[in-house]
Amino acid sequence: MSVQQDTPSQAKPYNFATLIPRNMNAILAFSDVWEHMRQCPMEYTHHRHFLDVSPDQRSLGAALNEPAADSTDDTELDAGSDHHPLDRLVWTGKFVFNLSRPPEMPPLGWRCGHGRRWEIDPFGRVDIVLCLPEDGKKHGIHPNHCFFRFLPATDAFAIQARHPTGVDADEAIKGRNDGIVVLNRPRQMLRIGQANYEFSYSVVDEDAFRVDRENYMRDILHRPSPPTFQLSTPSDNDIHVGKWRLLGRVGQGSESVVVSAMSSENQIVVVKTLNRLHFRQQDIAAEIRRNRHLTERVSSFADSQYVLAFLEGITNDQAAYLVFEPHARHDLNAVLQDPRAHNRRLLGQLFQQALRGVGALHAAGFMHRDLKPANIGVVRMDPPQAIVLDLGSAMECGEFHRKSDPGTIGTVGYLAPEMEDGNPKVYGTKVDVWAMGCVALELLLPRDGPRIPWNPTYTVISRDGTARTKQFNPWRSFETFTPPCPTVLQLETQRKTYKTTLDAMFGGGDPLEDAVAKMLIVPPHWRWDIASVLAEFEDLHVEDWPGQVAAGEKPQPVMRQPDQGHERGSIMGARKALRT
Repeated sequence: MSVQQDTPSQAKPYNFATLIPRNMNAILAFSDVWEHMRQCPMEYTHHRHFLDVSPDQRSLGAALNEPAADSTDDTELDAGSDHHPLDRLVWTGKFVFNLSRPPEMPPLGWRCGHGRRWEIDPFGRVDIVLCLPEDGKKHGIHPNHCFFRFLPATDAFAIQARHPTGVDADEAIKGRNDGIVVLNRPRQMLRIGQANYEFSYSVVDEDAFRVDRENYMRDILHRPSPPTFQLSTPSDNDIHVGKWRLLGRVGQGSESVVVSAMSSENQIVVVKTLNRLHFRQQDIAAEIRRNRHLTERVSSFADSQYVLAFLEGITNDQAAYLVFEPHARHDLNAVLQDPRAHNRRLLGQLFQQALRGVGALHAAGFMHRDLKPANIGVVRMDPPQAIVLDLGSAMECGEFHRKSDPGTIGTVGYLAPEMEDGNPKVYGTKVDVWAMGCVALELLLPRDGPRIPWNPTYTVISRDGTARTKQFNPWRSFETFTPPCPTVLQLETQRKTYKTTLDAMFGGGDPLEDAVAKMLIVPPHWRWDIASVLAEFEDLHVEDWPGQVAAGEKPQPVMRQPDQGHERGSIMGARKALRT
């Protein structure tokens, strides 16, 4: 007997996931629900959209003989009939998830169970009816048993039980009391009550589904669109390392790749991949020890939450995977391109948090040595949370420890003069203060001129006659350059530009400019340390800065009364240092 006209789901190409009954409990419950819907067409009008039913009935035995089916449960069958119980005809099919058919309450997701209060609520407070209400106890299914949803923090698709033991999975979460299982495999078995189901993704066109999902997030859930890598659907081609499913690439170095990853606990991390073709086993082991040591040291100090933390190292025959948290969705470079970057309060809070992360590094006895907007991550914008990234160049140090080695570490434009002098000189943690001063010029001060006035370029003519532009650091000694290189006149001109810029900032009455200028004093013994910078920004009361400020306009900091016992240097002393 064909019932094709009764099949509820006609939009099969748009079903992004399915839930297929796989044991006797689940199959019988599904069949009974659909039979009731057929007999009562005016009921379950909302719920039938989430069923895709085969046109013809088949025997229970045939349904259980499918490869993924499980016939080992203890469901009691009616033995009073002359027919064998497994000959009973049942409706088979699957529950479907379709973005064009949203649940009744989208923020909660697709609620599953046998429903309740049907006499006053036509939806029964569920979207997917797993069994009839009178069969709930037999199948171990509650009225509101669980729900499938896109999680707010990560936008991952997950199942969440209403009761701690309500859902079991082939990757069950241990030690969690919220009942969440992120569905990060292309298919996996779920046990809901006494019913077993196979959950699987059914996306055919990944690009089209990504667009549909972005629209669903924006128009239905009213959330900002997540990063593209988080929108990828689990597939058989995914790479799993330990409990982590590797997602999209977020960065790449000369010998390593940085990707994002997610676990079934809804935790998003970053994973640095080291290919064994480029690294020896002892080098990989040393890198894991170094990162673990740094995190252990930093974690014992205040503000360690603003520094990227090492979680674990995983190795196999092909590569080593270094896992870090938290995952930053953006960096300050991306924020600077965002229209919201005119919100000076937001920028001030992000900068202050990055300063605190640098302070935690210094307190633990490390210097970063490569601070720049690209290495300051933004975990979220509301409320803002910044984090210091890329600790590959970080090293233990004293106040003055490392000899300068021009052209080997850091990024042009953010290198402190003592790192590039090459006399040789030594440098210490104040190189990070200089770099953060350069970041402050870009992030917090007016944009009507060059972001970093002493970050110049020169033209190089290659052998084939083509010209290309290269950056150079004016603090670097001329003798340390290898041809082609900038001229002595270019170096001196840019150093004068620096002095002119800082002279205009000093003593003008603007407390923010004064603070940044003291971070950018050439002699490191006159330059503020990170504790002084943090104390000054506490006095600037960043959280009270005005929100929206027109481009090119300076924020008006709200000053607290300074601590009379705290001395952070004088304008006269800084001016004297500026001229040395």
